[in-house]
Amino acid sequence: LNFNIDSIETVLNVDRVLWFFASTVVMPDLDTYTGMFIHNYYLYKNSNSGQFEIIPWDKDQTFGGAMINTLVEWGGDVSWVNEWDPFLFAEDENRPLFSKLMSVPLYKDIYTAHMRTIINQIYNVEYIQSLAYEVQDSIQSYADSYPNIFPAFNVADYFRYNVDNHLVTFDGAQWCGVTSTVSSRLEFLAGHNEISKTAPEILNVFQANSSPNPGEDVIILAAVTGAGIVELMVSVDEGNFISVSMADDGQHNDNDSNDNVYGAIVPFYLNGQHVKYYVRARNDEALALDPEQAEWDFYHYVIGNQLIPDSTIVINEINYNSSDEYDVGDWVELYNPTSETIDLGDWVFKDEDDDHIFRIPDDISLGAGDYIILSNDTSSFSTF
Repeated sequence: LNFNIDSIETVLNVDRVLWFFASTVVMPDLDTYTGMFIHNYYLYKNSNSGQFEIIPWDKDQTFGGAMINTLVEWGGDVSWVNEWDPFLFAEDENRPLFSKLMSVPLYKDIYTAHMRTIINQIYNVEYIQSLAYEVQDSIQSYADSYPNIFPAFNVADYFRYNVDNHLVTFDGAQWCGVTSTVSSRLEFLAGHNEISKTAPEILNVFQANSSPNPGEDVIILAAVTGAGIVELMVSVDEGNFISVSMADDGQHNDNDSNDNVYGAIVPFYLNGQHVKYYVRARNDEALALDPEQAEWDFYHYVIGNQLIPDSTIVINEINYNSSDEYDVGDWVELYNPTSETIDLGDWVFKDEDDDHIFRIPDDISLGAGDYIILSNDTSSFSTF
């Protein structure tokens, strides 16, 4: 961080750290590295990649939590929670993990792009409220019967109240409400001068050769508007992502020049290599990614048309312990993400209880890209 920032990615998984900062500050959690106190995280060295990874922990002060009480002691109020600046410590030498990374313009842009993704995809009252209600529904009976419950939960239905109401006060202390914090914070973030900058728009990403054999070129095309620089970020097996320049000059399998279609060739050709990639586009103001959740989300393929390592039938959806208004019984959806039909005959589906076993009949197969439902009440499920 101090002496070789240009090579920091050789020792630190920078993108994961930037996701950590972005998720922390959007919510916000003020009891962490970029909050009021510099703590509640660990670094560990990943022996596979050789990089240090970040582990966030102790997230109970998310959405402001009880930190409002300390802020009041400092002379502030709830507006300090709602308007906590995502770049407050960008030049603070006492927080080098943040300030040193923010000194690199690319990392600052990626951090900001990650904040936009969180805001666009999940940071809204409806999503957070639904998530909170689901958690409440699943533990309500246990909370009601627990003999040593937190006293505040026995007053004014605070178990439910705190989700949607602004401040909960009990015995002189306060807790920020959840959706009220989201609503007020969202208004502040939407108007922030960095977050509101106009990023390029990645309209489409296309892989010209979907099943490459060893030695064959794989051309990636991306339709992008508003960008000055477009990069194919590509990784092989467990390696780090590297940048390959994408061009819109008519000479990189990109159709015509200056038509906003950029092309590049993946620089990996060996049989069995697992190739992962995403597209990064930049202009003078901001940055965009596709998939938006890169680098933990990405496009991928295996050279030689082999199955992705460990790729097989996946549990795609789970419904259990339904609410009274949506009681169709427990069910699970299985999905075949591969390009081959898979025989499910005699596969066993079970949980941790050895009495809960379902053996799939021997005449059942699941085609490529197909789904199947396992339900304990198929009639109710189908009717609903």
